[in-house]
Amino acid sequence: MRTAVFSDVHSNLEALQAVRQAGHDLGVGRWVCLGDVVGYAADPEACIALVSDMAAVILQGNHDATVAGVQSDEYFNSYARRSVEWTRQRLAAENRQICAACAR
Repeated sequence: MRTAVFSDVHSNLEALQAVRQAGHDLGVGRWVCLGDVVGYAADPEACIALVSDMAAVILQGNHDATVAGVQSDEYFNSYARRSVEWTRQRLAAENRQICAACAR
């Protein structure tokens, strides 16, 4: 079985869908996400849902941890901080919990 490893989706649904399609075309049967599902782009809810559905393993990136409130944003630049706040305002509690529960 082929395994695909990906990371740094940063809420970019279109890019995530393209990666999933490319993996499907190559016969990928197992997906591993190394984190940063959320942050910056406009589709955090959809990206969390899709990654949760497709990945056997999901690690917690620094953006995921910060959005979930398990890590401080003290080392983030101002743009990243605004992105975290924007994402927090839009995420359902269930999806914040998914971000918090990912392996570190």
